[in-house]
Amino acid sequence: MAVEKTEKAPAADMVLTCPRCKQGQMLKGKTAFGCSRYREGCQFLVPFTIAGKTLTDKNIAQLLQKGKTTKLKGFVSHKTGNKFEAALTINPEGKVVIQFD
Repeated sequence: MAVEKTEKAPAADMVLTCPRCKQGQMLKGKTAFGCSRYREGCQFLVPFTIAGKTLTDKNIAQLLQKGKTTKLKGFVSHKTGNKFEAALTINPEGKVVIQFD
Protein backbone atom coordinates (compact mmCIF):
# COMPACT_ATOMS: atom_id res chain seq x y z
CA MET A 1 0.00 0.00 0.00
CA ALA A 2 1.53 3.30 -1.10
CA VAL A 3 1.04 6.45 0.90
CA GLU A 4 0.86 9.67 -1.05
CA LYS A 5 2.25 12.81 0.52
CA THR A 6 0.08 15.88 -0.02
CA GLU A 7 0.74 19.57 0.46
CA LYS A 8 -1.31 21.01 3.28
CA ALA A 9 -2.35 24.58 3.92
CA PRO A 10 -1.22 26.25 7.14
CA ALA A 11 -2.72 24.81 10.31
CA ALA A 12 -3.65 21.42 8.85
CA ASP A 13 -6.62 21.34 6.46
CA MET A 14 -7.84 24.87 7.10
CA VAL A 15 -8.94 26.78 3.99
CA LEU A 16 -7.55 30.28 4.25
CA THR A 17 -9.08 33.11 2.24
CA CYS A 18 -6.87 35.75 0.69
CA PRO A 19 -6.98 38.83 2.94
CA ARG A 20 -6.38 41.17 0.00
CA CYS A 21 -9.01 40.20 -2.60
CA LYS A 22 -11.29 38.25 -0.20
CA GLN A 23 -12.13 35.80 -3.02
CA GLY A 24 -9.11 33.58 -3.60
CA GLN A 25 -7.70 30.83 -1.43
CA MET A 26 -4.13 30.78 -0.21
CA LEU A 27 -1.99 28.15 -1.94
CA LYS A 28 1.44 26.88 -0.89
CA GLY A 29 4.09 27.47 -3.54
CA LYS A 30 7.84 26.85 -3.60
CA THR A 31 8.87 30.01 -1.74
CA ALA A 32 5.63 31.58 -0.51
CA PHE A 33 1.91 31.24 0.04
CA GLY A 34 0.03 33.08 -2.69
CA CYS A 35 -3.53 33.84 -3.73
CA SER A 36 -5.26 31.42 -6.10
CA ARG A 37 -6.57 34.45 -8.04
CA TYR A 38 -3.11 35.58 -9.19
CA ARG A 39 -4.21 35.14 -12.82
CA GLU A 40 -7.03 37.61 -12.17
CA GLY A 41 -4.53 40.14 -10.82
CA CYS A 42 -4.30 39.49 -7.07
CA GLN A 43 -0.62 39.59 -6.19
CA PHE A 44 -0.86 38.84 -2.47
CA LEU A 45 2.06 36.75 -1.18
CA VAL A 46 3.39 35.64 2.19
CA PRO A 47 7.02 34.55 1.78
CA PHE A 48 8.17 31.59 3.87
CA THR A 49 11.18 33.65 5.02
CA ILE A 50 11.05 37.33 6.02
CA ALA A 51 14.14 39.21 7.25
CA GLY A 52 16.02 35.97 7.83
CA LYS A 53 13.21 34.33 9.84
CA THR A 54 11.50 31.23 8.51
CA LEU A 55 7.79 31.43 9.32
CA THR A 56 5.93 28.41 10.64
CA ASP A 57 2.56 27.33 9.26
CA LYS A 58 1.10 28.53 12.57
CA ASN A 59 2.64 32.01 12.09
CA ILE A 60 1.26 32.23 8.54
CA ALA A 61 -2.21 31.01 9.57
CA GLN A 62 -2.33 33.61 12.37
CA LEU A 63 -1.29 36.37 9.97
CA LEU A 64 -3.89 35.40 7.37
CA GLN A 65 -6.74 34.93 9.84
CA LYS A 66 -6.13 37.90 12.16
CA GLY A 67 -4.17 40.27 9.94
CA LYS A 68 -1.22 40.21 12.35
CA THR A 69 0.99 37.89 14.35
CA THR A 70 2.13 38.02 17.92
CA LYS A 71 5.65 39.33 18.48
CA LEU A 72 8.09 36.86 16.89
CA LYS A 73 11.78 36.33 17.65
CA GLY A 74 14.54 35.61 15.18
CA PHE A 75 14.34 38.35 12.56
CA VAL A 76 17.74 39.60 11.35
CA SER A 77 18.43 43.19 10.27
CA HIS A 78 19.75 43.45 6.71
CA LYS A 79 21.68 46.62 7.65
CA THR A 80 23.33 45.62 10.94
CA GLY A 81 23.00 41.84 11.10
CA ASN A 82 21.48 42.15 14.59
CA LYS A 83 18.58 39.95 15.63
CA PHE A 84 15.30 41.58 16.66
CA GLU A 85 11.72 40.85 17.68
CA ALA A 86 8.70 42.18 15.82
CA ALA A 87 5.17 41.32 14.73
CA LEU A 88 4.03 40.92 11.14
CA THR A 89 0.94 42.72 9.89
CA ILE A 90 -0.92 43.13 6.62
CA ASN A 91 -1.06 46.83 5.72
CA PRO A 92 -4.01 48.55 3.96
CA GLU A 93 -2.32 47.99 0.57
CA GLY A 94 -2.34 44.24 1.23
CA LYS A 95 1.38 43.79 1.85
CA VAL A 96 3.06 41.94 4.70
CA VAL A 97 5.12 44.38 6.78
CA ILE A 98 7.21 44.21 9.94
CA GLN A 99 5.66 46.09 12.86
CA PHE A 100 7.89 47.34 15.66
CA ASP A 101 6.30 48.26 18.98
